[in-house]
Amino acid sequence: MVEEEDAEEAEQEQEPNDAETADEKTPPADQDLSLRFRMLVESNAKRLSRRITKKGSVTKNEIELIAQAFGLTSSHVQQWAQQQVMPLEAEGLAASLIQLGMNQ
Repeated sequence: MVEEEDAEEAEQEQEPNDAETADEKTPPADQDLSLRFRMLVESNAKRLSRRITKKGSVTKNEIELIAQAFGLTSSHVQQWAQQQVMPLEAEGLAASLIQLGMNQ
């Protein structure tokens, strides 16, 4: 009898706990919000990149728009704009805007 109890205990220890498994599959709320935030920043960055490359330069209007979209100061965005290499390329500009928006 003692052996059966020991065997049952050993089996229970080896079986994964269903609650623990469910917790591992579900991402925490912070990860979910972080993913949504990143997707929002990427979407805005791509839209802004298309707009800026169509104009060919980062004007005062775009600086204000970027500052509002990412919640940054105009002076911070102005410094970022001065570092951009001409001619502006959509993909590179989008990547730079994503980095700007994520590193607030």
